[in-house]
Amino acid sequence: MLNSGKSVDEIIHYDFKKENGNFKSVDHIELWLEYRNTGKGWDCDGSGNNSNVTCGLSRDIYKVLWGWDSEKDSPFKNTKQFDNMRMGPDTMNSFFKVLTDVIEIVNPEGKKEYFKTVGKTLGKKKMWWSKEDFEREGFLKLIENVRHNNEVGVLITEYAKLTHTIGNFVLVPNGFNQGRAFKTNDYWDLSLMLIEKGIKCKGNMPSELLPKYINTFFLWDYVDENYNIKPFFTSHSLQNKKPKTIQEAVILLQSITNAIVRRGYFMVAILKVATNYSEQYNQILNELKNMEKASMEKAIDIIKASINEDSEILGILNEISIERRWPQLT
Repeated sequence: MLNSGKSVDEIIHYDFKKENGNFKSVDHIELWLEYRNTGKGWDCDGSGNNSNVTCGLSRDIYKVLWGWDSEKDSPFKNTKQFDNMRMGPDTMNSFFKVLTDVIEIVNPEGKKEYFKTVGKTLGKKKMWWSKEDFEREGFLKLIENVRHNNEVGVLITEYAKLTHTIGNFVLVPNGFNQGRAFKTNDYWDLSLMLIEKGIKCKGNMPSELLPKYINTFFLWDYVDENYNIKPFFTSHSLQNKKPKTIQEAVILLQSITNAIVRRGYFMVAILKVATNYSEQYNQILNELKNMEKASMEKAIDIIKASINEDSEILGILNEISIERRWPQLT
């Protein structure tokens, strides 16, 4: 990936769904729908049951950065850099949940009409999440109001573009992917709150491990400097899972896309460190794990102090714009 001839920006925005080679859509939302409906169990984040039905590139990244066990053909493996905890891949922020929540704000009548139409085929089964439940043309028509909304249209398209990129992939404890889904509607800030608050769910880890988890997996933009989870918008919580207004949807989308892009830049830089300076990488990661205050800027300084003569890596780190921090929460 790093030697593909792609620019840094192209790597950060590289859609791992392209690794499948069978999807034809060019439009990012239509590509997501094609992946969801015709993926046949193939997962671009590396979470498939075996190497035949998952993305090898994402798994290779987990191995390089976090010592994810390469010997076992399984979605859950021991992770050397996190106390050998048994972990598996996950996509942190779900495009599906955000899109359907935004549809409920922008086009609630369209949603009702869509289900009325789809119901003729599906009968009483009217699920959002089953692949068989989507009627392609009807669903694309449903989201047209979202695409053309002056406030959220550009943001939802950008989010579709970023959903399956390097900055939105992570390893989670065995079972946490399923455990967090219902309790959080698959929102990553709420998922981290499950850990922070020590709420019982499948795969959850002890809350005292949260700072180390944040530091090891480069998740600083999701917390303040004291490792308190930052909500995507002010009232976002485990009791209030969905945005209710256009303003909340806009802030949510800005928060998510900014965090993905900033982490994407960092991960490209740290991958280059791990690939080209393996000894320094282990020292850097150990220092990152033990940071007392959570800060991507502090993490960048740690790398710069160790890799101070590599202009390419320094240049990537300098692209992590402070202006792309989360928007003001209102």
